[in-house]
Amino acid sequence: CSHDKRAGVKIQTRYTVLPAKQVPAYLKDTILERCDLTNTEQFLVSGYSVVVNLNGTGDSVAPNRVREYIINEMVKHKWGSSLSGIPMPSPEQALRDPRVAIVQVDGYLPAGARAGQRFDVQVSALPESNTTSLAGGDLFQTDLRVFGADPSDPGGAVNNFAQAEGPLFVNPAYALTSGAVDNPSAKQSLRFGV
Repeated sequence: CSHDKRAGVKIQTRYTVLPAKQVPAYLKDTILERCDLTNTEQFLVSGYSVVVNLNGTGDSVAPNRVREYIINEMVKHKWGSSLSGIPMPSPEQALRDPRVAIVQVDGYLPAGARAGQRFDVQVSALPESNTTSLAGGDLFQTDLRVFGADPSDPGGAVNNFAQAEGPLFVNPAYALTSGAVDNPSAKQSLRFGV
């Protein structure tokens, strides 16, 4: 047997060992003392969708790419299909109806959110739209993504982080007003819901 000369070679570490962070006494000897946390802030997810069941106050004017995206999403969700035995209007027919509006949906996904956890989203009429009120509307299911409400590429974001759907709630001070509203802040308020 020969003597192995490599036994005394010490392998150098790639990374320097950092000292433990200064933490309160109750966090001593925890993993927080030895690691850095990232993505601890909520982040914006958004998308485009359709609100239905409006009281004739909707409008579906939208940029061309957004409108094409909405029509494709409606086709995916079987609009225009009669498979259920109930004839459904085509996406184009539905978007001409004043009870329907194309909207933008924005929400802040909480840090550490779990699958199935609920959070609030804001639904707003598009700036170029003539939608006067979202009161009483129902939001169709929409996928929410990072940069999902990019009008130049509405379907381009890949990862779906959340979905939103359900009844909308607008400012209750104006929600039940019937007829025209003269107050500019009331008009603007009716174009937003949660």
